[in-house]
Amino acid sequence: MLINNYYDFSFRSIDFLFTRIKVVLSEKFGCKNFFCPDSCEVNFGLLEPNDVVDVILLGSFLGSFFESGNWPFERMRFWVLSEKVKQIICNEFGLDEKRVSVIPRDVILEAKNNTDKIDWENGVSLVYSGRLNRAKNIDLLLYTVNSLQKDFNKNVDLSIIGEFDQQEKVYVEFKDSSESYEKQCVEIINKLDWNIRPTITPFKERDNWTNIKSKYQTVLISLSTNMFEDYGVSVQQGLNAGWAVIVSSWGGHLDIRKNVTFIPYDYLTQFNEAKLRGRHLAKFLLNSTTFCNGESDNEIIKPKETISKYLREKRLSAVLHLNKIPFLSARREWNEMFFYREGISLISRYKDAFSSCSDKYVVVIVDDFYNASDTKKINYLRKIFEEAIENGEGVILFSFIEIAEKENWMKLLTSRKVYIAIDKFNIKLENLYQAILNCLSKDNIELIDG
Repeated sequence: MLINNYYDFSFRSIDFLFTRIKVVLSEKFGCKNFFCPDSCEVNFGLLEPNDVVDVILLGSFLGSFFESGNWPFERMRFWVLSEKVKQIICNEFGLDEKRVSVIPRDVILEAKNNTDKIDWENGVSLVYSGRLNRAKNIDLLLYTVNSLQKDFNKNVDLSIIGEFDQQEKVYVEFKDSSESYEKQCVEIINKLDWNIRPTITPFKERDNWTNIKSKYQTVLISLSTNMFEDYGVSVQQGLNAGWAVIVSSWGGHLDIRKNVTFIPYDYLTQFNEAKLRGRHLAKFLLNSTTFCNGESDNEIIKPKETISKYLREKRLSAVLHLNKIPFLSARREWNEMFFYREGISLISRYKDAFSSCSDKYVVVIVDDFYNASDTKKINYLRKIFEEAIENGEGVILFSFIEIAEKENWMKLLTSRKVYIAIDKFNIKLENLYQAILNCLSKDNIELIDG
């Protein structure tokens, strides 16, 4: 794994956040001894090891927790950037909530007040800014904008600002990666019929990209389901510019309080069905409302000091419980977790804690590792999505190995209907099918083969 500013675009955001966080904590609490495990500029020689160290946990917080045995200091305070990250750390590892404090996102970069609603009737200029990879769901964004133009006759243009991330390492969903994501997205743009063709341009000045000239009302959009999305620098920069934003109900996005439209997780790509979801998501956006929860709570509470012995005990407990998974996490090999029961369970808990779903949804069970590619299954999924569009419902897709997990099973039980897109599921997986029948009415279950 190449860790430097040239090869990994995420470090632009990390440097931006770490620089601002140090200023905030220095001014507020007089802190001066900082450590950020995600930073490419890690230098233990700059720390005062006998003093308390303020540890800034960013997107790789899970791996950082397991790496913490290598940190050469005894006393520390933990800071994170979202409530969701704190929830996972405390629930998964048993840390006392008073030992982890959230730095409010508006303290790092202020969100300007803007009460304008998104005006789809008079035209919208959507802007995405950031890394371009599968976890950011750029393919779904393209299909959604195309549907807004062609299916709903809206004046919507799309400007994509950023570089394709050739060092992409984590997207977890096991989407088809046989071709480069850049090639896949360019092919989508070239093959679709557009009223206004999307543009992709690289960053020029990181902090000045919001000076973009737009034809219509400017709205920032991010459909990210990146497992490390603990803040979203570009989203906050859009808010700082006074724009409305449309974001996935995911991770740090859920802490946004001003002028935001949240997209439930069950409207976002989870397999290879971006094309099917384009119209699904377009219809949702046209019927959604901008959310504003008043002023953000910008109070910062200094966390309780943690000593290395306490952290070592929590880390050991987690390692014994999770088996091989801590090693995969520390090595950033998230995709490999799907080969282990403990990994599937951890990712299920992580996603459940990191996301918010809609009140109305259906569940679809598909083949293992998220590959729905043959014509019969694509047509079956298309029918399901068309029904969901008409009913205003979300669609959650699970591979059959995932529905054994408690969190996912609860979603299955509370869905309006369960569709099973696996041939002869009731024969090949008879015990699992009977378990579903025992919990749901047969009228609420539909098999692809009847």
